[in-house]
Amino acid sequence: MTDRLRILITGFGPFPGAPYNPTQPLVNRLLRLRRPALGDVEPTGHIFPVTYEAVDRELPELLRQHRPHALLMFGLASRTPYVRIETRARNAVTTLWPDADHARVRKGSIAPDAGAMMFGAAHRKTAPRGACHRLRRARVAAMRAAISATI
Repeated sequence: MTDRLRILITGFGPFPGAPYNPTQPLVNRLLRLRRPALGDVEPTGHIFPVTYEAVDRELPELLRQHRPHALLMFGLASRTPYVRIETRARNAVTTLWPDADHARVRKGSIAPDAGAMMFGAAHRKTAPRGACHRLRRARVAAMRAAISATI
């Protein structure tokens, strides 16, 4: 008997400038989705509050507790009119906007000892291209491998 594929699916709550964050109902819908092709998938969901400390505090515990094979994180870029399939992120924190707790950060990087860009394993694979293709077939505007905006 093989181990089920554990996937951690995350989204975010509302934040200043986005009183409704569609990632929250998206995660909930994906957790309820039942398809024969997903029979061996064990999804777990989590909604982060949009604060500078939440992901740093909660994500390591979620990874330890659920030991997922894959992590699928949804976010909202309110000024982006299409879905971005991101496989890399900037190691940067914006100092321009407050978070949901109205806190502002003073540092400019997430991980001080890391490089300016962080790459996921999917960056070298065809998964982003395939996901983009499926989204476009479903008439959803999408772009592959867009760089994450500053966190």
